[in-house]
Amino acid sequence: MKSKIFISTVLMLVLIFSSCEKIIDFNGNVPNPQLVMNCIALPDSTLKVNLTRSKFFLSNNKQGFTTVDNGLVTATINDTLKLNLTTTGDGNYEVNYKPKPNDKIRIDASAPTLESIWAEVKITPKVTIISIDTTWVKIDDKNGNNYNYPIYNLTGDSIIGNSFSAEIKIRIKFQDNASEQNYYRLNVFSGQGYNNKNYNTNYYSNYYWINYDDIVFGNSSDQGSFIDVTSGSYGNNYFTDELINGKEYSLSINTTVMKYDYLPGKTPRGDIESNSELTIDLQHLSKSYYLYQKTKNASMSSDPILSEPVQIFSNVNGGMGILGTYTSSNVVKIEL
Repeated sequence: MKSKIFISTVLMLVLIFSSCEKIIDFNGNVPNPQLVMNCIALPDSTLKVNLTRSKFFLSNNKQGFTTVDNGLVTATINDTLKLNLTTTGDGNYEVNYKPKPNDKIRIDASAPTLESIWAEVKITPKVTIISIDTTWVKIDDKNGNNYNYPIYNLTGDSIIGNSFSAEIKIRIKFQDNASEQNYYRLNVFSGQGYNNKNYNTNYYSNYYWINYDDIVFGNSSDQGSFIDVTSGSYGNNYFTDELINGKEYSLSINTTVMKYDYLPGKTPRGDIESNSELTIDLQHLSKSYYLYQKTKNASMSSDPILSEPVQIFSNVNGGMGILGTYTSSNVVKIEL
């Protein structure tokens, strides 16, 4: 009796799991391939454009996108100057022109059997960092104690200082332009370098977690949503001027670091010079590049099963892709 029950159970499970698999034939129309344009026009950099052919999502071709090397690509600058871009292979085209801030750039592209496409963008002007202020705060444990760690010399037999955990709060002051809506990305690169004078060698490592907690970044606890998208390794670093339009604003970020205090007359680790720093770059983005990055990051961070797919932004007319731009501020380095 037990064997019959077991066999019946197995057969039932086989039927259940086999019924979960169903092949559905695609009865829709396969769209014609389109031209795909990708161009990030940067000030003081040679203008370059990449062209590929779009690929149907059910295509058996797993080798990536087909490049277009027989296209005709032109750039129109400020509605007057027209330039022809030259192919350099692998779908790349370029012309010896370096855009300038406030230039209006229009890119037109065509290729045999494909519909012509175009897009335009205005080169964003540079945003100047007015000042950067830093504040150090020791991090204590629940009992109010701060842990100090001795720093030894190279031989390890003499203490030359102490290190402790601290929070560094950074305020970055800049002026927003009130005449238009602006889009920004704050890049903060961190690292610690050791230069050994005896062996002429250098070592650098990135190890700080930057907390973008200013109100303009939105709610960082909702990372992964459309509004608060994780960017790179350090979190949400995109924002608009919606809350600060036309104002002089001090942007706040913070990070936790190890602070080193050396005794009088002592040098960092004897023959090794220590160099810890943050590099801060406030970038002014075009709206097209901002929306492209936000939607691309949202698409990459979304759950493919539990969330709806995110449509990646495109400003290319007649096809797909992106024509965007960004301009870096005066890059500032902070020694820690």
